[in-house]
Amino acid sequence: MGPPEVARLQPCDSVYVSPHADDVFLSCPARLLQDQARGAKILVVTLFDDAGRSRPAASADGRASFLARPGVQHLDVGLPAAHARDPAYATFRGLTEGRQAADEGCLGRAVELLADVGHRTRAREVYLPLGVGQHIDHRLAHEASRSAFPPRGGGRNVFLYEERPEAFVPGAVRVRLSQVGARLPPGAVEAADRAGLARLLVRFHVAPTFRGDLKGWGDRLRSAALAARQWRESRAWHPLKGFGPRLQPVVDAAAEPPPEVRDLIGPRSGVVEKLGRAYSVAVGGQAYVERYWLLLPARDADGLESLPAVVGEESRDA
Repeated sequence: MGPPEVARLQPCDSVYVSPHADDVFLSCPARLLQDQARGAKILVVTLFDDAGRSRPAASADGRASFLARPGVQHLDVGLPAAHARDPAYATFRGLTEGRQAADEGCLGRAVELLADVGHRTRAREVYLPLGVGQHIDHRLAHEASRSAFPPRGGGRNVFLYEERPEAFVPGAVRVRLSQVGARLPPGAVEAADRAGLARLLVRFHVAPTFRGDLKGWGDRLRSAALAARQWRESRAWHPLKGFGPRLQPVVDAAAEPPPEVRDLIGPRSGVVEKLGRAYSVAVGGQAYVERYWLLLPARDADGLESLPAVVGEESRDA
């Protein structure tokens, strides 16, 4: 059973699925603001409990203000976060490589709840985490979301958003695309960043340090081998021949971000700001860029993998 608030959800235009309270605001601030400005009805679903995670007061206030706006709904599911599910998630390696028995219950609950959300809201656009950075909560949110919102056409667009600041690290998006076995159209092959290992190792620590998951030089050095192995494994992936989801990149670029973006993302370190600017120029040639990956329906003739639909969902949509 999901929280009672699910039964009170109103139909909306856009659903944003956020592993933790800050993820969609860090990753999709401009699109959230554009949706709200054009009068779209928005639902933000936060899956995991943020208890014990510190956030700057300024950013928390800005996000709370956005969620209180007319036409914006918020559903806080309250699933236990990684550190509360299993002590194995006390380390960065555990968070990014591990999978524990307690996760399966959370995954099942998330799939059931998100499928219900999709049925009740009838949203035409859905935004799901790609899982850049491999944090277990993000991986579970990605898997649950793809199961609950399979791309079937019929007027619903399903987008994967790149988590930030994880996506700012050169090569990190490619590593994640390789892990899900993404298949890209020929014109999008260059979107799969081919950053070298040295660039990844120099910066891989920035995002988990920003989030408080990586502490000190000792933890960073112990985790470098993991980052290097993931990069080496990604080299075997071919964007044109993947057997996972078919993805089309969609880039929103602007000479300057909307003024309210800063209220949603909150303060960031100088290193994160620098990496963000470099990412924007590389991806869209502008000072501010957000990139999304549109999920395309699987083609049976390709033999491509597609996560199964939630049991009973076809009958609800009929």
